[in-house]
Amino acid sequence: MGLSYAYELVQYLREGRHIPLFTVDSHWKHLSMYPSVEKNENFDYLSVLGLIRQRWLASTEVEREAMLDKLKEIATPRTTGLQEPSKSTILRGRSGTKQMRAQQKKKN
Repeated sequence: MGLSYAYELVQYLREGRHIPLFTVDSHWKHLSMYPSVEKNENFDYLSVLGLIRQRWLASTEVEREAMLDKLKEIATPRTTGLQEPSKSTILRGRSGTKQMRAQQKKKN
């Protein structure tokens, strides 16, 4: 079950009736016609930035470069320095003597 059929909705509209809740699937009951109100969460970022600044001033040049790379990753996550792992060869156990002889014949 989902929403009522269009002809049923038109009939409810003509009669000035509301859509009965038992005809609506529970998924659709959670939706609202009104836009959701964003919560304004106050975040005290100045204290965090102060700690970063203190760490920056106490750091060596190498540490500053590492911190700057991390901050760039936070600011622009699509430009991460992470790389996909290289594909490794899947070995299925120890190669047998027949396989070793065949490989030696190919080399000769």
